[in-house]
Amino acid sequence: MHHQRRENLEVSAEILRALLLGIDHREEVFSCIKDAPSTDAAAMAVHKLLGVSEDSARAILDMQVRRFSDAERERVTANLRLIYAELDSLR
Repeated sequence: MHHQRRENLEVSAEILRALLLGIDHREEVFSCIKDAPSTDAAAMAVHKLLGVSEDSARAILDMQVRRFSDAERERVTANLRLIYAELDSLR
């Protein structure tokens, strides 16, 4: 049971770290989206730009524009800290 929970937390942490990268590089992400001929091409461009997994790149593309704010960055960072704390408790 702990093993599955740990895996789920690690996946969540990976996606949250990618979202933080997307927020930090929002101008470049928006440029990738604007220049891409398709959603798949945009996802691949974000994947290459940020060095994140394809699933993480899609999570960035799925973010609403209002979530690229500094306030959202603080919220994501707080969630990531909670996940790290829980991962530490499972070790």
